[in-house]
Amino acid sequence: MISPKLWPRVTLVWSIAYNSALVKKPPKTWMDLTKPEYGNKQIGEVIAPSGGTTWTRVMFERQVLGEDYWKKQAATNPVLYPSGAPMSDSLVRGEITMGPLLYNIVYPKKRDGAPLEAFFAPEGAPVNPYASGVPSTAKNPNAAKLFLNWCLSEEGQAFMIKELGNLTSLRKAPIYPEGFDPKVVKVWLPNFDQYVKLHASWVEEWNKIYGYRQCRIRLDPGCGFGGAHVGIARCPRSAQAIRHRPAGREWRQLPCAGGRDRGAARPIRLRQDHDAALHRRPRTFHRRAHQHRRAAGVGAGRRRPSVTALAQHRHGVSVLRGLAAHDGPAERRYPLRHRRAPRAEIDRKTSEVLELVGLAEFAERSVVSLSGGQMQRVALARSLVYQPQLLLLDEPLSNLDAQLRLRLRDDLRRIIKQTGVTAVYVTHDQAEAVVLGDRIGVMRDGKLLQMAAAYEIYNRPADLFVANFTGASSLLAGRVLARNGEFGTIEAGGQRLTALMPASVKAGEAVKIAVRPENVRLGTDGMMEPDNRFIARVSARRYQGTQTIYELAALGGRLEALELGTHARHAIGSDVDVVLPPALCWAYPAREDAALE
Repeated sequence: MISPKLWPRVTLVWSIAYNSALVKKPPKTWMDLTKPEYGNKQIGEVIAPSGGTTWTRVMFERQVLGEDYWKKQAATNPVLYPSGAPMSDSLVRGEITMGPLLYNIVYPKKRDGAPLEAFFAPEGAPVNPYASGVPSTAKNPNAAKLFLNWCLSEEGQAFMIKELGNLTSLRKAPIYPEGFDPKVVKVWLPNFDQYVKLHASWVEEWNKIYGYRQCRIRLDPGCGFGGAHVGIARCPRSAQAIRHRPAGREWRQLPCAGGRDRGAARPIRLRQDHDAALHRRPRTFHRRAHQHRRAAGVGAGRRRPSVTALAQHRHGVSVLRGLAAHDGPAERRYPLRHRRAPRAEIDRKTSEVLELVGLAEFAERSVVSLSGGQMQRVALARSLVYQPQLLLLDEPLSNLDAQLRLRLRDDLRRIIKQTGVTAVYVTHDQAEAVVLGDRIGVMRDGKLLQMAAAYEIYNRPADLFVANFTGASSLLAGRVLARNGEFGTIEAGGQRLTALMPASVKAGEAVKIAVRPENVRLGTDGMMEPDNRFIARVSARRYQGTQTIYELAALGGRLEALELGTHARHAIGSDVDVVLPPALCWAYPAREDAALE
């Protein structure tokens, strides 16, 4: 069924993954995920409407595992996720302990040291074959064909299996992923006619069984969400105009948000030791840009470095580097005109980048008629259209509402990955950093404290400040009794517990033990941790709808514990069993300061 113009490139396969640091009795089959012992939100599930790959898994569950599998599995009260990426992050952080995931999502994290294991269950492994092609607009189609031919060769297939965790697209596999035995595990492909025909009704039924509701929200372009875009602003009460100098020499009036807009016409100046500073006069920026070019070794007759930047000021997005404040998304071609690119190249790249950011149908629409999220996409398109080597982003999503911010965050990662541009993203939102960053750097007072992958930042913070910054709000005072490799035995509040410690901490030293609320286990929910089990008293609780935060009196101090679910299980004044996983407790010298400015 594959077109002769396409190359069957990769085959994605479903596995069952679990956190090896937390699960002492892992599941062995798909049916194990229906057992009550794995209930109480230990299991994660990607929702059925998320896409075609998940739809394959959903069909497999019903057609192979049984008509009642969904009901049995839903009875364990799993945590639902919009896609595999956030679910795998939650699995690494220990927010869930197991669940079905594509192996190519789990494998790179496991290879890089995350506490994950995955296996292919004997009932079968749902797979999704994918094909690739060369678009008619490809600049170098022959090179693309050579690459796709290599992908389909034994060498290319072996590389994608070994490095990415895919299955082969060849009839005879050069190798198999670790743990995949074709004599035991059979791949499962859906019937294509059923794949299309059953989708709507089965997804609707799945949603009802799992209690998932799909919401469709329509935002009116004039609703006021969004903000200024290089001097163009939107708000419910547009009451004023500002003067801004576009690419031409004449001034013209542009609409502005009601009230003062002191930053709308201000481009950004990038400084070494400060956040991006807004300046009023465009000439100031161009003069300083010339200084930066000279500092970078670029003379007057040479091309500027390929650097572009986006930043957020109090009304919305500022797009920098001499971009004009024209009215429509198609005007993001200005960077190409500024570089005197041929008209045909301008039109081609403009269409490509519009398609990339999902605005092809809005090419001729005025910016002031776009929603806030669409304005952000315009800003990104203007910055990407001339293919910069480096993209600088300074909290570009901070002024959007919560739902729109989450959607654009995921789109931004997809676009950055698809274009291959290197991006530096500045944010105070830890969730944005985790989702967008391949590597995260935590800074304090201009000093880089830790640079690592997200799971290492969260599970092995370098010092007390990093731990506190990433959410370890509970601090317990203690003293080290003895060391045992990376771990140490600590006396706290008259009781002993085990925690990870930096190499610099010695026996007898006073320490502060940092614990993240979501890592505190409440009750005996199947977790059989031999160490760090205590009785704590609930002194307060804060019910937040989908979760409850408890304040616990334990170990001579105060612990915060977060429990997901719409039901608050523990009453104030009651005693509750508490487990602190040793690998998720971190002891640092008591002299360290964790205060966040």
